Amino acid sequence: MIATGHYARIEEKEERFLLKKSLYKDKDQSYMLYRLKQWELERVIFPLGNWRKSKVKEKVLELKLLDEIPPESQDVCFVYGRKDNLIKERIGEREGLIVHVSGKVLGKHKGIQFFTIGQRSGLDVSWSEPLYVVKIIPEENKIIVGEKRFAFKKRFIANNLNWIYFDSPPDVFNAKVKTRYKGEEREGEIRIIGKDRVEVILKEEIFAVTPGQSAVFYKDDYVIGGGIIDEVE
Repeated sequence: MIATGHYARIEEKEERFLLKKSLYKDKDQSYMLYRLKQWELERVIFPLGNWRKSKVKEKVLELKLLDEIPPESQDVCFVYGRKDNLIKERIGEREGLIVHVSGKVLGKHKGIQFFTIGQRSGLDVSWSEPLYVVKIIPEENKIIVGEKRFAFKKRFIANNLNWIYFDSPPDVFNAKVKTRYKGEEREGEIRIIGKDRVEVILKEEIFAVTPGQSAVFYKDDYVIGGGIIDEVE
C-alpha cells in the first residue's frame, strides 16, 4: 500500500473501490484524483480524509515531525517565485493581438502562454468596462477578450475520460459538475457522444470553462469520473 497526504477518502463497495470527497469539504482534493484506476485505488490510502487541516497541523507539532508549520503553498506549489517568470525563461515571448469579441483590435500581448480563460489582470488595454479573456486561439497567437458575461458557458465537450463509479457509464446521466479545483459545482446532464467523448450540458452557466482543464462528475460525495475539457460553446 502507499499512503499520501491528499484530502480524500476511499470506500470499497461490492468489490469496487470508490473515490469520495474529504469529510471536510474546505480542503477536499478529490477533483485532482479522478484519473486514478481501480488497481491504484486498491493500493492507496488517504489517512487525512477524515481530518481537518488544522488538526493535522496540531498533530504534526505534537509528534514533533516539524519545529513549525511552513506557510501553505499558493498557485503552482512546486514553482519557486512567480510562474510567469518560469514561463518566460523556458518559453520566451511571442507578440500577438488582443481582440475584443466585436472584432476590434485593442492591443498586443507578449504570448498566449501568459493567459488563461477568465483572466482579467495583465491585459493592459483600455475599455469602458472590465474585460476578461474569453477565448485563446493558439494557431493565430490571439487573445479574445470581452465583458464578463461572455466568459460564462453552459455546454462543453470533454474527452480522455476515466470512470471510477462504474466500468462504463450509461448513455445519459445527471451529475454535479466541477470544472476547476476551487470552482463551484453545477448540476448537469452528461451524454455519451462517441468513443471517449461526452457532451456536458449545465443547468446554469459557469464562469471560465477552459479547454485543457479537467471536468469532474460527482454523485453526492462520490467521484463518478471525469475528463479533459476539449470544446466549449
